[in-house]
Formats: sequence, structure tokens, C-alpha cells
Amino acid sequence: MLYAKNNLESRRREYIGQLSALTRRLLPNAEEGQLINVCKKIIDRAIEMKNMMMEEQALFHTVWVNRGDELKETDVEPVEEEPGGKILLCVFPGLARTIIKDEKQEEVIVVKALVNTERAFVVQM
Repeated sequence: MLYAKNNLESRRREYIGQLSALTRRLLPNAEEGQLINVCKKIIDRAIEMKNMMMEEQALFHTVWVNRGDELKETDVEPVEEEPGGKILLCVFPGLARTIIKDEKQEEVIVVKALVNTERAFVVQM
């Protein structure tokens, strides 16, 4: 565990670079700053999810958001700065924890899913 904590920042930068290179191939016309910011969000979210799962052994499960769902910022986090419309694409899953209390199950969102909304793909001319 100590090794992982000591090398976290260097590994984080490495993964952001790898994801950016892959994403650059998929979206060659994307603005570099925006591309890096999205990759940082995705990698940071993955690290946060891993840490949460390691800290507490409970009933965790991933949460994918469906295309066409309404944007509820209590459950999801939009990637774009000015989101609008319904959810178009779930970029990274969220993490939820199931709590069983008094024979009732309750789902608590621990890490919000990252999503793109319809506004992200509107072409302005």
C-alpha cells in the first residue's frame, strides 16, 4: 500500500498521458486543453473509486447511466462546463453502495458517473 501511495502522482500522470494519446486518436480535432481536462477527470474518478472500494468492504456496484435519462446532478457529473439536454453518453461509471438497514435496501451514490449531455455534441456554425 505504501508503494502505491508513494507513486500515485507519477502513475496518475502516466495514465493521463496514455488516455490522452488514445483519445487524441479517436478525436483528432479536439482542443488539447479540453481533452486533457476530461482525461484528468476520468483518471481521478478511477483512482477515487479504487480508493473507496479498498477502504470499506461493503456491497459496492457500478452505476451506468442510460442514454436519454434526465440529467440529475445528484447522481451524475457532466463532463462539459455548460451541460444541457438529456444524457447522451456515460463516459465513466459511478460507484454506489448498498446499505441494508431494518430489512430495507438503500442505494447511496459514492462516486458520481461522468456523462456527456446532448449539448456536448451540438455543432455551432
